[in-house]
Amino acid sequence: MKKTLVLLTIILSIIIVFILGFVGYLEFSYYRIGDVNIEITNNQDSHIKLNEEYSVTTFNIGFGAYDREYSFFMDTGYMADGSQTTGKYGKGVSKENTLKNTNGTISILESLDSDFFILEEVDTDSTRSYQVNQKEMIINKFGNYSYTYASNFHSAYLPYPFHDMHGIANSGILTMSKYQMDYSKRYELPIDESFFNKFFDLDRCINLVRYKISGTDKMLTIISAHLSAYDEGGVYRRKQIELLKTLIQDEYDNGNYVIVGGDFNHDIA
Repeated sequence: MKKTLVLLTIILSIIIVFILGFVGYLEFSYYRIGDVNIEITNNQDSHIKLNEEYSVTTFNIGFGAYDREYSFFMDTGYMADGSQTTGKYGKGVSKENTLKNTNGTISILESLDSDFFILEEVDTDSTRSYQVNQKEMIINKFGNYSYTYASNFHSAYLPYPFHDMHGIANSGILTMSKYQMDYSKRYELPIDESFFNKFFDLDRCINLVRYKISGTDKMLTIISAHLSAYDEGGVYRRKQIELLKTLIQDEYDNGNYVIVGGDFNHDIA
């Protein structure tokens, strides 16, 4: 009996130490990027002009996971017959499937040939997308585009769901254009930073890019946003929308034209 109690005590102590160690690891790894200027890469020479038509595409590529069969474990909903359903996976189905879907995304973008692309959930080195560098895959196919990449969220290893752990996530907003970018800045969005919730809401941001309009003193401002998805009651999404509205108003007050795209995870109608 004594040996059994000693063994149980040792096992319990190991579990407690592991849990405390993991919480410490999450806390030590956690940081917010803040408001920072973003480097513009491969900047093109052409400038946009007034009274010409341009095309813009916004597309959440879903870290290369979301094909017709995919469902994310945090998503819930109702089927046509009224039955409730819950998502299944914590990461992509496989590396091969992630590559297939990412290449499929690239094919769609190439066929659209838009002047501006706003892409969300573009991963670089993430467990959930099997370390496929989607940013590099995309920009390597669009050599005649300027681009800027704003890290939207980054997380330490998240061991949930237990059957298909989400792991490390490094994901961002990729903004691309056939035209010369003049300025790019990442704006931090408000999130729930209470001790437990901050590890699940992750970091969130807006990327604001300005383009000079040829022959004028005005600019075109393209704002891309990826707002919180699992904010119960929409408390922080409302705060995020307010910040977005402020940025739009500031640009408009400065005489700039403004286009906003992204994944709002929110009914803003």
